[in-house]
Amino acid sequence: MYTCPRCQTALSERRSPPLGLMWICPCCHGRAMSLALLRKTLPRSLVDHLWQQARADHHPAGRKCLDCHRPMAEVPIIPVQNKAFRLDVCTICHFVWFDPQEFETLPKLEQKPTGFEHLPEEARQALAQAQLETLRRDPLTAEESAFDIPVRWQIALEILWLVIRILTRR
Repeated sequence: MYTCPRCQTALSERRSPPLGLMWICPCCHGRAMSLALLRKTLPRSLVDHLWQQARADHHPAGRKCLDCHRPMAEVPIIPVQNKAFRLDVCTICHFVWFDPQEFETLPKLEQKPTGFEHLPEEARQALAQAQLETLRRDPLTAEESAFDIPVRWQIALEILWLVIRILTRR
């Protein structure tokens, strides 16, 4: 069981079969991700730069790694909004620690089209309503829900049901 390097709370696992595993602190909302997961989530140039900086430069020792407990390198990074901050990177375990809101400020890989763009306006509204209802039942942050496969399947089934109902009315 990993503990948060910021507040020492036990971290919760979030598993996504196509992407991998990440750990989230239920208390401070920080998160740890492997370098492999970051490569699937963030632009490759950003991840490569982060990793090269962590390995090449001498950075101040940051928090202890949640796996090997050695100090991680505090690597400065400037995301798109030009807000500079430091990410904790373990060059041994390949973990990156994000304090709250740091991950959200980084540019993400472009999402592929959902395939619902061709649906009639009524069906798209029904889709949005189904997504809202699902979020009311299980409130997660946007990036957490992107990794939560059961929620995505539930939304997909609700969408399919609504589209069938709309198309059979005609």
